[in-house]
Amino acid sequence: MKNRRMRLMAIFAAGVLSVTSMGGIVTAHAEETLSVPAEEAGAGAVQMDGKDAQAAEDGSVAASEGLIAGSFKPSEIAQPAQDTYEYPFLGMKLGISKDLKEQMEKKNISMFTDERWNDNADAVTYATASWCTLTDEQKDAEVDKMGTGYDDWLKSLSRVGVIGMYDEESQKDLDRITGCTEHKELGTSSDGKYKYYLSTNKDADADLLKDVEGIEVTLTEMTPFQMLSAFDQPQDTSDSTEATEGTNVGKFETTGVDGKTYTQDIFSKYDLTMVNIFTTWCSPCVNEIPDLEKLYQEMKDKGVGVVGVTLDTVGSDGKQDEEAVKKAQVLQKKTKASYPFLIPDSGMMNGRLNGISAFPETFFVDKNGNVLGKHKGVVYYTIGQRKGLGIALGRPVFVTDINSRTNEVVLGPEEDIFKTDLVAKDINFIAFDKLEEPVTVEAKVRYSGKPAEAVISPLKDGKVKVSFKEKQRAITKGQSVVFYQGNKVVGGGIIAGII
Repeated sequence: MKNRRMRLMAIFAAGVLSVTSMGGIVTAHAEETLSVPAEEAGAGAVQMDGKDAQAAEDGSVAASEGLIAGSFKPSEIAQPAQDTYEYPFLGMKLGISKDLKEQMEKKNISMFTDERWNDNADAVTYATASWCTLTDEQKDAEVDKMGTGYDDWLKSLSRVGVIGMYDEESQKDLDRITGCTEHKELGTSSDGKYKYYLSTNKDADADLLKDVEGIEVTLTEMTPFQMLSAFDQPQDTSDSTEATEGTNVGKFETTGVDGKTYTQDIFSKYDLTMVNIFTTWCSPCVNEIPDLEKLYQEMKDKGVGVVGVTLDTVGSDGKQDEEAVKKAQVLQKKTKASYPFLIPDSGMMNGRLNGISAFPETFFVDKNGNVLGKHKGVVYYTIGQRKGLGIALGRPVFVTDINSRTNEVVLGPEEDIFKTDLVAKDINFIAFDKLEEPVTVEAKVRYSGKPAEAVISPLKDGKVKVSFKEKQRAITKGQSVVFYQGNKVVGGGIIAGII
């Protein structure tokens, strides 16, 4: 299970598409009520008690048990038993013995993966594959979709061993990360930034311990990260704007929770429409509706529409779920959402609604119903990126800005990725102790870049403004900037903002 919380928004004005993301798999606590801290829920979060909106005294967001239904067996989401596991992003291939594979098939032992990313979301700090034993009770256990149940269940398992890749800082904390007591170094990554370890618990079942210790680990050349999960396979990022199967939502006729009839013509009113797929029991979905309504009000006169699709209003038997429809009606009323909430039919959106397992899910269509793309989250993008954007606007567009705090990715023309001014923090000067006045230097904003003439000026809180004489391509927050005078390094810092 990937813990990724996303909120999806789109702003398309003046030839620029701005998409914010915050969401993913549904995990939030549910007993009689759900409580989400207000600072996590965001401005305009919905507070529901099943009948009316209410504000909790502690500032949390409450949602009724009726809106948060469903559970699952966490044992069923373990990694499938295979002879081999190949992880190109990790530069690692695992070979599993016949005995261990059989034990995994019986769920006497199960494999789970975990990863942690750095603050800039551009690389993992560690990634692990863990083998844990399961009791009969743990095999049959069910936990709420909403909540910490899965994490609590996972922590309850007894670990036999862990094979992982760790950066320098993570290597200092192997006991805590792995839950194991003994560690054997297996090698170093091809880029030299990580070390691999086999971690084990000596008190584990002897036969299972032997099986895990016998896993064949082959270190390979690391495939450059595409900002995917470390355990995913590399994806084709070719820059193609050719139409592919399923890029049009097709014709449909359905009803909304307001009782009105809607067809594909709903998209013809706008240049761009965000289709937001959600369920009434998904707390992140509920909490983002006011934000989507605000977006709709701000952008509808600029050619941007919003359409909601309430997926759980139709049951697995294909029949309309009247209870879910009523809940959706309550949500629409209490959130004051003026954009439509559609009840899907079996063929709606050319099958794009089939197989969705994480909510909310969002994609974008033009006025003719052509699917332009969907935002995958800020970790998937870099400043200046053109390929692999998953959106076709009929002209080249580039990633011009990324806001990791709001999870916003902004697309625009190539000229927008050229900037002259930035603000740097965490400054370390070598040539002098403190910058007292503007100084002319040569500055470089990436390892492969060329130093360019710039003026550095002191700001408050020890920060520095860097003003280049000529525009620089793809200045990126979180990366380093280095100052030179001739062959001498003056100092450097971290890019905190772009002006």
